[in-house]
Amino acid sequence: MQREHALRVAPSRGGRQIASAWRFWAQGDEFYAASRDAAALGKISFHKNFKWQYRLGTTTTRLAVPLRLSLGWLHAVQISFLVEADVLLPLKRADAKVRLIEVPEGSKLVLNVLVSSETRRPVLKPPAEIGGTVLDSDRLRGGASLIVTGRGLKMDANDRSIVADVRDKLRINFTGRPNANEVFAEAAWHEFDARTGNAIAIIPVGFETIQVAHPNAAI
Repeated sequence: MQREHALRVAPSRGGRQIASAWRFWAQGDEFYAASRDAAALGKISFHKNFKWQYRLGTTTTRLAVPLRLSLGWLHAVQISFLVEADVLLPLKRADAKVRLIEVPEGSKLVLNVLVSSETRRPVLKPPAEIGGTVLDSDRLRGGASLIVTGRGLKMDANDRSIVADVRDKLRINFTGRPNANEVFAEAAWHEFDARTGNAIAIIPVGFETIQVAHPNAAI
C-alpha cells in the first residue's frame, strides 16, 4: 500500500463480485480499513499506542490489543467474507481498482492485516500462523511493515452458525417489494478478544431479510 494508493479487494464467484469491496490504506504511522462504499458510515482506525477502534454509525468500539505472532508480527484484524449461494448481489460492479478474488461456493475469503514490531528493515513474509498470500504491503513512517494477506478457506460450522443467526435476526423494511437488481444488503458481525484476536465477518443476506410494509400503513 504505497502512499498514493490503497488496496481495494472483494470476493467474487464466477467472475461476479459477491460482497462489498474493502479498502486498506496507511497515513503516517496510522492505518485504516473500511468497506469501500460505506467508509463514511464505518471505519476501523489503527492509531499509535494500540488505540484501535471500530466506528459503525454512531457507535465506537475499542479493538483488543493485538495478538503477538511469529516473525515479530502483530495481528491487527481478520476480515472474513461469509457469502452463501442464495444472497443478493452488489448493485455496483467492480471497477479496475478493485482486486477480485475468486471464492467457490462453500468457501470464504479471509483477509488479515498485520503490522510488524520490526522497524529497522522491511518484513514481508507472513507468519506461519496466518499464511496466505501477501496482497499488498506498505511501510509506516516509523519503519514498521504493514501487510494485508488473503486466503480462501472452507466455511466451517462456526461460520455457518454466525451466518444463520445474522440472517434469522436481520430485517430490512421496504414499502413495496424490491426486485433483486434494486437492492443489496449485508451485515457485519464482529468480535474483539485479546485471547483470540480482532475479527469481523461480512455477511451478505438474501430476500428473507426484506420486510415489506403496506404503503398506506399507519406510521
